[in-house]
Amino acid sequence: LLVTPPSAIEGGRISLLGSDLSSAATPPVVSIDGQAARVTFVSSRRLDVIVPPLSGESPASVTVRGLPVHGTL
Repeated sequence: LLVTPPSAIEGGRISLLGSDLSSAATPPVVSIDGQAARVTFVSSRRLDVIVPPLSGESPASVTVRGLPVHGTL
């Protein structure tokens, strides 16, 4: 998966681009630095999420379904 844009602030929207992202009946769980991110859009190739409150440390790690994403915020 690719994170775009490569940086965002709390409350900002990011997209995760990849493949086979909507295979489950429910949206995948997305976390940013261990905090749940609200998924606002799901398609087979894109997830849009809202950035949750973060610790302020940079870069922030991103996971989808518990697996790390190749990219950080």
